[in-house]
Amino acid sequence: MSFFLGILSFIIFSLRLTSFPLKNWDEAWYAEIIKNLAGGRYSFLVPFWNGQYYFDKPPLYFWLSYPIVKLFGLGPWQVRLVSVLAGVTAVILVYKIALSIFGRRVGLLAALIFLSLGQVALRFQEGDLDSLMICLFLACIYFFLNAKEHRHYLALSGISLGLSFLVKSWLLGGLPVLFIVFYIYLAKQHRWRDLIPVIFFALISSSWWYLLGYLNFGQTFISWYLLNPSAGNYQLAAPQLNFDYIRSLISDIGLWFLPM
Repeated sequence: MSFFLGILSFIIFSLRLTSFPLKNWDEAWYAEIIKNLAGGRYSFLVPFWNGQYYFDKPPLYFWLSYPIVKLFGLGPWQVRLVSVLAGVTAVILVYKIALSIFGRRVGLLAALIFLSLGQVALRFQEGDLDSLMICLFLACIYFFLNAKEHRHYLALSGISLGLSFLVKSWLLGGLPVLFIVFYIYLAKQHRWRDLIPVIFFALISSSWWYLLGYLNFGQTFISWYLLNPSAGNYQLAAPQLNFDYIRSLISDIGLWFLPM
């Protein structure tokens, strides 16, 4: 079943891989960052964009895209391939997580629902960071759930968590911990001690980048990546009525409103 879901999701995510140019804003910006990285003239620690170092997003997506662009040149599929492969892995992980908790039928249904969501079917075929981040979230959760039988999975869970810090920020990257905490509490698993190695390996797999970044870029690096991990996106502001959110919710969930 994992093989079938992998093939199906790869087809869906790669259908338009080269059929439209890189989009304005994030996708085109990230393509320029990857191009600069592949040029070898700038530091690997911080993305370089628009003539300056770009202290807004950590570099993991760009690092993973670097060898692809280095080998095959810059183009739409080269920039998007990491997102597609991470999306395929995410679908398989959704299946395996639901399988381990609820069984095969729910696992298959969960994976198909996940594939049908608008922000998954469309966003995961673009050169953006969301696919990789969600893939690492799911990997962290999957390894934790299965660590009861395979204790070394706690290390893999922590490494996945730490790598998620390097996709967007430690603030967003830490979200899987909330899921694990709720799961332990609701399922009455009594596995609170298992969080210790997860946090330990998360820090080991990410703190080296923060240390090297501070040594090379000083307080600017710390101010952005540690003290302002949201890049200002989550600052409180006056609420505004915006129907775009409602339209996005409908387009994302789509037909699943009917059975609900």
